[in-house]
Amino acid sequence: MAIETPSKEDDEQWLAYWILYSFLTLTEIVLQPILDWMPVYYTLKLVLVAWLVLPQFKGAAFIYHKFVREKIKQYDVVRNHISAHGKAKLHK
Repeated sequence: MAIETPSKEDDEQWLAYWILYSFLTLTEIVLQPILDWMPVYYTLKLVLVAWLVLPQFKGAAFIYHKFVREKIKQYDVVRNHISAHGKAKLHK
């Protein structure tokens, strides 16, 4: 929710970066035995992380806007709908 606050100068890029980096790290932990057999993996990871973090590319913000933002907004709409109906039932 912090990523959607109105006062965001570079917050969006950094919050998106840390979320994506966390998912990358989690995936890496789970798939470590497979990744050990891929000699080019760490080079690809370096390129991906550089693309995500460097301000020239703003890859993390790009991925957030292209793939994640709509899902978060859908979740927020559902949550607000459930919350509104729950409050309405309490008032009846």
